[in-house]
Amino acid sequence: MKILGVLLGLACGVAGSAVVIGLFRKTSKEFAWLAWAIGFAVGCGARIGGGGWPAGLYAASVTVGALGVAKIVAIRGFADQFLAGIYAEVLRDKSTSFIARDVMAEHRERGEHLDWTKDATPVESVAKEHFPAEVWSQAEARFKALPEEGRAELEREGWRGVGKLSPKMTRIIYTIALMSNFNWIDAVFYSVASIVAYALGSGLVF
Repeated sequence: MKILGVLLGLACGVAGSAVVIGLFRKTSKEFAWLAWAIGFAVGCGARIGGGGWPAGLYAASVTVGALGVAKIVAIRGFADQFLAGIYAEVLRDKSTSFIARDVMAEHRERGEHLDWTKDATPVESVAKEHFPAEVWSQAEARFKALPEEGRAELEREGWRGVGKLSPKMTRIIYTIALMSNFNWIDAVFYSVASIVAYALGSGLVF
């Protein structure tokens, strides 16, 4: 197998993997037919290197590797977006809760009776469900009306009590996300793609 075939096959695999990742990030969807396209491209690239079973095995290995890397990177990006959304929601609620406490204090000063929820205290209350609905609505309105600098200051204050996930927990989430997004359909398409790559790379077809 010639070095040209090795380089072309690898280049096709890298390019195909990049396309899969890019499309997933843009659409949040996977296109199974791309697996076949990658197998076809890698197989043709390896075939230029002279063909034979070594080229076929190389093409199949590159294809599976490219698809695997694309899957891992794409799902990890999806998991990162999910975690970022959770953090943003928690931070927004905590920032709003600072204002909600002031709103509660204002109601009390006016002699209006408002009760905290049974499972919260003025010190612990950091989420929407901890406050009366009308208080939270007023707090949200005030938070949205704040200038950008004011919201940023509240969010910085809120970050002090928001703990980051440990690296171990983050890896567990990535693993769960990957396992839940890999199924028998992926296995079938990956297998077919590797067979296509082997057949083209080895010269069994064309």
